[in-house]
Amino acid sequence: MKVPVIEAENFTAYYDLHDNHTFLHCDVFKYNRPVRKELQQGLKLLVDIRQSPLFAIHEQNDSKHLKFITMLGFEYLTTTVCRDNTERDIYIID
Repeated sequence: MKVPVIEAENFTAYYDLHDNHTFLHCDVFKYNRPVRKELQQGLKLLVDIRQSPLFAIHEQNDSKHLKFITMLGFEYLTTTVCRDNTERDIYIID
């Protein structure tokens, strides 16, 4: 279940707990340089107050999403086969 942790005018960030790992999801309603900076500052705060890393799921071949999560500071961790038998990349930030 996704739980909102940042609700801003132009985006909402959610935590989603799965197998004792916390995944970050973002719904971005408007994207520009000031929104990017606000997202980066919000994520920095989330990482600073946690004692465990955050993870992001990346659909392979989605270059726009890859650019987004790496801009936020996530780094590639592994590739896994998900429940629907689709390979997805897992990224991490701590």
